Amino acid sequence: MKTVALFVLSLLLSGCAFSPQSARIRPIASVAESSVGKGVVVAVRVVDERPDQAIGKRGAGGVGADIVPANQIEVAVQELLVASLKKRGFSVVDSNVSAQAKLGVEVRFLQYSVSQGLWSGGINIKVAIKATASNGGQIYEQLYRNDKEERVQFIPAAQTNENWINESLSKCIQDLLDDTALTEALAGKQG
Repeated sequence: MKTVALFVLSLLLSGCAFSPQSARIRPIASVAESSVGKGVVVAVRVVDERPDQAIGKRGAGGVGADIVPANQIEVAVQELLVASLKKRGFSVVDSNVSAQAKLGVEVRFLQYSVSQGLWSGGINIKVAIKATASNGGQIYEQLYRNDKEERVQFIPAAQTNENWINESLSKCIQDLLDDTALTEALAGKQG
């Protein structure tokens, strides 16, 4: 009986697993208008340092079609960070422009995986972003992580996967933006 249940579950979880998907990366964040940046000029640079260009596989055990980003992750993250820093009163410039303050962000990990259970499967999304903020001689580094798990009985549709990927990435970016020590380091305030 257990073997039959596992076989049926694996069929359900892998049935749609061989159709490739792309996920449009559109992180969001909530940032209140403020003057904490006091016009400090900040050069922002975001890089994609993920070990694999695919976000993950649609099937359990690393089997199935890839889920790939439909757009450049680093561009989507940079656009959000630039808009958010401007709301906080910073003057943001391109990374190749000389500026006293710098924010370097590395998207280290964005992974989607499927785990198999007895009656349901798990969708696991892991995100890791490293930020380095500097102004003058002050440097602040922090790694932000987010792990999300959803229990499912069927392979999720492309839109659901895209939503979960963006929710996980957004949470990580929100943590970065809510980090007071990082904001103060960019503003040149001594901690």
